[in-house]
Amino acid sequence: MSEGSFFRQDKRAADFRAWLDLVGGSNEELPADAFKESGTSVRTRLVVIRK
Repeated sequence: MSEGSFFRQDKRAADFRAWLDLVGGSNEELPADAFKESGTSVRTRLVVIRK
């Protein structure tokens, strides 16, 4: 997913980070060029939530 939810300071982003922590989710920052082949340089993270 987009890196934005992990650096923005607005309520929605903060609420998402709190929720992710509450449900025991994890996240891992992906390399800056992870999607370079597709023509984008958007920074992303891998988010895992296990049921």
